[in-house]
Amino acid sequence: MERMSDYKHAVEVCCDTLDLINSAVNAGASRIELCGDLSVGGITPSEDLYTEARELLRRKGRADVPIFVMIRVRSGDFVYTDHEFETMLAQARRFIELGADGLVFGCLTREGEVDLRRLGSFLDTVPAHISVTFHRAIDETSVYESAARRLIDWIYERNLAPESEPKGATIQRILTSGGFPTAPEGAEAIWRAIQYSDEKYNNLKPSHSHIRRLIIMPGAGIRTSNLEELLRITRATEIHGSFRGCLSDCIRICEHYWSAPQTP
Repeated sequence: MERMSDYKHAVEVCCDTLDLINSAVNAGASRIELCGDLSVGGITPSEDLYTEARELLRRKGRADVPIFVMIRVRSGDFVYTDHEFETMLAQARRFIELGADGLVFGCLTREGEVDLRRLGSFLDTVPAHISVTFHRAIDETSVYESAARRLIDWIYERNLAPESEPKGATIQRILTSGGFPTAPEGAEAIWRAIQYSDEKYNNLKPSHSHIRRLIIMPGAGIRTSNLEELLRITRATEIHGSFRGCLSDCIRICEHYWSAPQTP
């Protein structure tokens, strides 16, 4: 059941300043991931930065560009105390009130697995219309490929729960470098994750046509010199990065690759 209409393309740019947002939108970014302090991998941004970013997009006539807000209470690992987790729930609720289009979140257990219990609690807090990305915490798991498959299974199982059961948001994409420092290094692992996820999606029953295809989005270390090869290997439909100094060129490479006929 190959529903090609679901294969949409996007270049998401992570930004922690208004100048970066301005440059990203000028270059043609599809979506903004709004963070604080990218030097530590990104944390929850200030409310002021969010409202200023919204105003900037409005003034530029680009209010249609979605803003996904990073929810990460601190730098460092992704194993959180109860207090830290409650703080992030409050942050998520606040940015939803402010009008965020999506949230970016991830959490792990002390054993290096995705913390599915807390992840479920987070999603239950978020309204269903909000898009959620599971971020590169997946790359810090103890065994990447089994953790990625387990997360993909869990996402589809959650989406398949009877509509009569209370359910909040769903995860619509996983941001990953394939368990490696950069996405080009992890390209083969990313491709396997995409293949695994797409197989589950394509095997859904016709009665499950309301379920969206899960997007596996490569991110980290993407440059003009490695982007085309990354796309060729992974066949990714979305990419993510800061693209410092090369965003326009990266967008052109993506548009050229995505518009060309793809071999099976």
